[in-house]
Amino acid sequence: MDACKGKKIVAGICGGIAVYKAAYIVSKLAQARADVHVIMTRTARERTQQGA
Repeated sequence: MDACKGKKIVAGICGGIAVYKAAYIVSKLAQARADVHVIMTRTARERTQQGA
């Protein structure tokens, strides 16, 4: 699927529980060949590290 190929996307992720869903969505966008950049708050980074 190249529907997102060449698209530039910035994902702003906060510290809520949705951080896990956001990681899934960002992964799917990257697989679709989008140029994805992620900006995370400190709390979002902490939540992703807890889930690792």
